[in-house]
Amino acid sequence: MDEVAVSLKGINHRWPSNGVTACRNVSLNLHTGCLHALVGENGAGKTTLGLILSGVLKPDSGTVQLKSGNIDLKEKTRGLIPGIGLIRQRSIWPPVLSLKEAAVVGRSGEQSSFSKTAEKWNLNGINPDTRVSAMDAAGLQRAEMIAALMFNPEILILDEPSSAWEEGRGNEFYQLMKQLKGAGRTVMLITHRLDDVFSIADQVTVMRHGHVTGTWNVKDIDYSMLTREMFGEEESSDMPLIKKVLTPSPKVLQARIEAYRVGVSISGQKVLDGLSFKLHPGEILGITGLREEGLSYLEDVISGNLKIDTGSLILDSRPIPQGAPGMRKAGLHYVPSDKTGRGASLSSTMTENMIILETEKLSKDGWFLPRKINKWVEERREDGEITGNPNQKLEELSGGNIQKVILQRELAGNPQLLVVADPAWGLDERSRQKIHEKIKLLRDKGASILLLASELDEALELSDRMGILSRGQLSDIKAAELWDRNDAAEWIAGVKTGGSPV
Repeated sequence: MDEVAVSLKGINHRWPSNGVTACRNVSLNLHTGCLHALVGENGAGKTTLGLILSGVLKPDSGTVQLKSGNIDLKEKTRGLIPGIGLIRQRSIWPPVLSLKEAAVVGRSGEQSSFSKTAEKWNLNGINPDTRVSAMDAAGLQRAEMIAALMFNPEILILDEPSSAWEEGRGNEFYQLMKQLKGAGRTVMLITHRLDDVFSIADQVTVMRHGHVTGTWNVKDIDYSMLTREMFGEEESSDMPLIKKVLTPSPKVLQARIEAYRVGVSISGQKVLDGLSFKLHPGEILGITGLREEGLSYLEDVISGNLKIDTGSLILDSRPIPQGAPGMRKAGLHYVPSDKTGRGASLSSTMTENMIILETEKLSKDGWFLPRKINKWVEERREDGEITGNPNQKLEELSGGNIQKVILQRELAGNPQLLVVADPAWGLDERSRQKIHEKIKLLRDKGASILLLASELDEALELSDRMGILSRGQLSDIKAAELWDRNDAAEWIAGVKTGGSPV
């Protein structure tokens, strides 16, 4: 780990759209065959530094030196520096292309090498002929990993990649990281998951407010030290917990949503098979599993984006409205798994994204009330600790801040019916805890919350009752504390099956 693969010196970058300085005199060395984790809270500058290192973003000043020589990043405009691969947190692939077509856009390469590369690196289960538009965010990120490896990079930048390796695919991710290091590749892992840092990283660097606060060998730092470096003296563990005191027993209350023997087929294949469950007021019902094993289809059904073929779905004792507008009209608030595609308009401003559900309250006689809007947005921006200008386009924010905008919009006004998919995806640990407490507080005020979680630990932490989707079928639903984590993981991986839904 002695040889320096890439050296960043004096990197500065200020976003002209809002004046925020994302990188302040950042210097960093990455070593050959080393997995170097870059951590920090949302808005710390991690993604910006990754884009600069890859050559996608032009800094105001600074240089990158590779083993092959110096690169003046001010000369770079768009595209990747040869020898450096980037796996983005949010895909920019054209939705009309197939995966193998998108993998070579803007670069000279053979589409046929997609499958060969996937086989070489044991990234199986992705059809290269699938259109980008048909992939969920996790699948796209795995496909982008294959695309990056097609060009044999010496340095890989992974921006929050573990969202693509949901529960049941963790071993694949860890084995891939070991394989990359063993092949002498250098990996910069931008992550909010501290467990990943201590599981697979060799070195870790903390960024805070655009500065590098320090770099350590992972063996020389512990969890609490790293948390203090990320957030300063105030540790996330000191946050007061909101106790569950108002939750009524679901047994004596009428269900808000009831599914009975729900079935869905796609191209003749059953993707949901006989799902039955009840969601009551004052509870968080968690359903977890792999997205491609049924979780994505259940999300589409509940949000009104996919019709069922068999069975019934009842909302407040009536057939559930067809289509997303009908569900919204029925009072559903919805945080999707696809935060940037379905959950937001990236070309619109933060303000426009936040007020879309509140236009009647923030207008009079058909005219918007700017002062009222500005106050409403600013209150929620401060409450959500969102970094950025309300008039800034959403696409200019970090992934974590985009997530916070969506959550603040959907959790505003104490909704009584909430469907939330992966609420803490892309968030740092401090923000994760705050969002979890907000969701619990809504539950304690009597809201009915359906949690669709691709991360088992999040489902276990948040759920009152929990079930697992595997191969389109739902396990028994039982109190979250009655689930053994190892048993749950085996259910998700398809090792265990059976059990009638309740």
